[in-house]
Amino acid sequence: MYKVKKGIMVLALAASTLLLGGCSVGTSSLFVHPEEQGYEYVVTYDTLGGHINQEKKRVVYYADNSLLFEPSGTSGMLVQPKNGDKSLVGWYTKYTTEETQNGTVYNFNEEDLWDFSTDRISDESAVDKNLTLYARWADNPSINFLDAANPDESPLLKWSINVGSELKRPTSTEPKKNGFTLIDYYKDPECTEKYEFNQIIEEEDIDYSNGGKAQINIYCKFVEGDLIRVKTVSDLKAMADNKEGHYILANDMDLSKEVWVPIEGFSGVFDGNGYAIENLNINVKNRVSGIAAKKAEEVSYGLFSKLEGAKIINLTMKDVNIVIDKSTNVKLCVGALAGRTKRTTIENCTFDGIAISSDGGLNVDIVASGFVAGDNSTTTINSVFNNINVNVTTTGNLETIEGK
Repeated sequence: MYKVKKGIMVLALAASTLLLGGCSVGTSSLFVHPEEQGYEYVVTYDTLGGHINQEKKRVVYYADNSLLFEPSGTSGMLVQPKNGDKSLVGWYTKYTTEETQNGTVYNFNEEDLWDFSTDRISDESAVDKNLTLYARWADNPSINFLDAANPDESPLLKWSINVGSELKRPTSTEPKKNGFTLIDYYKDPECTEKYEFNQIIEEEDIDYSNGGKAQINIYCKFVEGDLIRVKTVSDLKAMADNKEGHYILANDMDLSKEVWVPIEGFSGVFDGNGYAIENLNINVKNRVSGIAAKKAEEVSYGLFSKLEGAKIINLTMKDVNIVIDKSTNVKLCVGALAGRTKRTTIENCTFDGIAISSDGGLNVDIVASGFVAGDNSTTTINSVFNNINVNVTTTGNLETIEGK
């Protein structure tokens, strides 16, 4: 167990068994020691319980001011060291130990970490031309996905991961609990701080409190019932097939690669779960040919076209770009979340970086909003509006609706 306290190679020797061999002709030896050839610095790679090429230590001779060779790969005299199922964290010039009930603990200071890309061997880094680098190992933890309501029970899902690897959010295989829907992942059983995925697992992330076992506990919050989790862009689009459903966003959603087609007439519940829908791009065009244009009805555009009897909560919409085509000849209503709304509640939502523009001059009426163009039956509660920019040119009436 470990914890954090915050060149030129000429010849490698296995310190324990491998010696330089030579032969002689008469009384003259053919062997010339590396030091006599200018390679005066002796660097010992001590694996501290591991091995390089089946040896616990390797010795390499270097010239003054050389970069050191970092053991790696699977062939040569300095291959990637191994130590059972542990992961190599780095090479250090010093370490201390202490005895605990779980065994010997190796302590390393970050200022003693050797940087193979910049550090060079010299009299400043070596003592009497000798330097020892010590391998620091970390136990690879198990990732335990626990029910936050029953954290002492067996994990709902268990993974293994190497230190230094990126921990991804579960996708195809997720923790399940009969009769409940997974809401999110947290660092604590009280579910006060969400767990951040797509991060590199560091040694300090590991919990050894369970009898010295290396583990990371992730707590899963569930709600009773059958909600529909929205994890992908395809899931978001599929909301159009069940407009009265109860949906919950499972992660941030990037729509930068989509030219969005609004979800028509939503009347269900959409819980953003504290996550964001970002980079929504909508190209708006409402053109009707001939005399029919005079009687054509207004069309709404946004993430949803219209909301009626809907509830949108805990959602952030960020960096939305709506562009109205100059050929439009019928009235439009555009908003980041939706155009027209009735009997709808928008609560604890944030709208940030909403841009609505036209690509030329228009001659129709336009209603533009950073969120929705709701009537008196629409309620907005505890919502935030930042960086809303409407830049539409029209000879018709332009009505802009600001958030309250």
